[in-house]
Amino acid sequence: MIPPEQPAAGSRMPLSVVVAAMLLVTTGLMMTGIQPILLGVLVQTGRLNEAGLGQVAMVEVLGLALGSSIGPGLMNSGNMRRNAAVVCIALALGNLAMCWADSPPAILAVRGICGALEGLALGAANLAIAHSRRPARLFGMSLAISNLPQGLATYLLPAFFLPRWGVNAGYLLTAVLALATAVAAIGFVDRVDIHKTAGRSRIAWSGLLVAAILGTLAFNMGIGSAWNYLEQLGSQVGLAPAAVGATLSTAIAFQVTASVVSALWSHKLPNRLTLVFACLIAAAALLLMAQGSAIIFVCGAVAFGVVWLGIQPFQVTEFVSLDPSRRVAVLLAPLAMIGLSLGPFVSSFAVSSRSVTGAFWTAAALLGLASALYAVVAIASRRGGLRLADETPPDLPLPDPSI
Repeated sequence: MIPPEQPAAGSRMPLSVVVAAMLLVTTGLMMTGIQPILLGVLVQTGRLNEAGLGQVAMVEVLGLALGSSIGPGLMNSGNMRRNAAVVCIALALGNLAMCWADSPPAILAVRGICGALEGLALGAANLAIAHSRRPARLFGMSLAISNLPQGLATYLLPAFFLPRWGVNAGYLLTAVLALATAVAAIGFVDRVDIHKTAGRSRIAWSGLLVAAILGTLAFNMGIGSAWNYLEQLGSQVGLAPAAVGATLSTAIAFQVTASVVSALWSHKLPNRLTLVFACLIAAAALLLMAQGSAIIFVCGAVAFGVVWLGIQPFQVTEFVSLDPSRRVAVLLAPLAMIGLSLGPFVSSFAVSSRSVTGAFWTAAALLGLASALYAVVAIASRRGGLRLADETPPDLPLPDPSI
């Protein structure tokens, strides 16, 4: 039976809603995983240059950020099942249009539109997840599940599909995924009742919340700065395209593992301390990758990927703790997308046709800034006697095996 609306927080989501939400997240985030490979091929075939790579990455992810920002309200204004299906069908058509986009302006326009559509799909899913019984756990599981097809695609595309059919094969793959998600949207919710989920309706603004938001923005800027130039750095250190694809696929496989482990057991670790040191570990990995060794590149990419998704349940818990209305938690995805879009744009000024290591120095600096901001939140909260993020807030029960 199709549920008429999303149950209030504290109730379990029907399985059909969970499945639809997971597929919407997968569709919305698919391009963020395979983007380095597809944009790298566009550079190799002359449809883009190195600077244009960063600009296209910025436009699409910025569109994703915009779509996921307005998605919760826009998609929840009426029949959300129908809206989600229409958005996914439009996204499939947009990806098909890439077969005819052969100039930088056309590519920028198409990818910007696709990014906005991806954001709308992601926004609808995030709204349902944020108001579920276990938001941190479901966010972590959705990231893990969405990365499975990304990992498979990052291996198969450069090893089999792209050499035979070109870069358009990647966009055809995302079009098929979008159509499958449109079908699954039949089991999604019509409406999410956001008024029953918290004791307050407005964001509980504070200096600590602002610092946490800025830290999360800097973190994702650092991630985006490096991720979209991984394919270029792999080639620079002498790896073949298939080897680069295998490295990215391995990194995504570790991301999946990190997401699952973090979603299930993040409550056993000190939340804010984990955020501080995870950012430092990612920064160190990127600095090592910039040294130009193929072996270090592979190991660094894996460590970088583990931190990227492993940290996100901790960020969800942090925002729910600082803002019990959960409105900021709903905006975590667009906040991340804004950072992921700005990062490649900033890095595009630090790269050239000869070397892209400047992008990794930039990324490491941004991750260091994120660590400092999270440290400020941890220290200030203890001195101010505020509830710690690793303590379960009143409206977020201790995790149990249910969702």
